Amino acid sequence: MHGLSVHFQFVKPPYETDVIMIAPHGPGVAVREKYLSDRSISAFYSVKQNFTKNAKRLIFELAESAGLKKKKLIKISFKDEAIGDLFGEQAVLCGGMASLIKAGFDILKKNSHSSDSAYLEVAFQLDLIIDLIKKYGIEGMFNKISVAARYGSYLNGRKIIDKSVKMKMEKIYEEIDSGKFPRKLNSLTSSDIKTLNKGISSLSSTAFEKSAKKFAE
Repeated sequence: MHGLSVHFQFVKPPYETDVIMIAPHGPGVAVREKYLSDRSISAFYSVKQNFTKNAKRLIFELAESAGLKKKKLIKISFKDEAIGDLFGEQAVLCGGMASLIKAGFDILKKNSHSSDSAYLEVAFQLDLIIDLIKKYGIEGMFNKISVAARYGSYLNGRKIIDKSVKMKMEKIYEEIDSGKFPRKLNSLTSSDIKTLNKGISSLSSTAFEKSAKKFAE
């Protein structure tokens, strides 16, 4: 988990060694795909201990061997990477986004929309919106979509993600920062993980998964 084990001291490296981190902004398969196409994904890097005085040079050498170009490397602390990574995936990228999509899907289904149409409305186009945000920013994305989408988003987006949601996000951040969540994570057993994997199905539905498979490219 990138900088987690070192920052929260689940691993305590000996002092007579370099401690470095390279944390790509994507899963291993994405790093591999970029490497094979001679492109580079961005990544965080950090030096926790520089015993040999060559730690930074080693980072750049390792990054280059993995196809990570120097201009794509962003310096960060172990702490900020560890906490930011956990928070981002829980509150927004994975946990938050999946729950928001499923809620929208359920509302459309409840109001007599078919599973396929509901899926296409709340999930299928998501990568297009994300691409616009990555290229042009949030404001730029809004300027690229229709007036209807822009007006409706302006009126109602903040009603969904309101102060109560931000307060819940703050609580998630505090549990990560304090070490409460990392300690829970570190104490998971093989049995716990099996239970977790079985429980994941409760975050979706058969109807949603069926539609997702139908329109997978």
